Amino acid sequence: QDDLLSFQSSHFGDNTKPDTFFIDPGVALDHQPLSNQKGKQWKEDNLGYYPDGTKRTLTDTQIALFHHSELQQLLRGARQKQEA
Repeated sequence: QDDLLSFQSSHFGDNTKPDTFFIDPGVALDHQPLSNQKGKQWKEDNLGYYPDGTKRTLTDTQIALFHHSELQQLLRGARQKQEA
């Protein structure tokens, strides 16, 4: 529940109110993101930050896997186009 509410707050801001709540609306509207809660902090994952200051959420291995998957999909599409 905290993860869902923290995601909502960090991606859409504190003032957004969804049309449909997946949890009790009173709890959702009173939620304080984990970064603002006293005594609670995000776990340090040692991924670091990008040059623009954005927190990294993927490892280099995960990024390489995504790149590989995208390239394979593009190659598969090109082969299918050639065969058609």
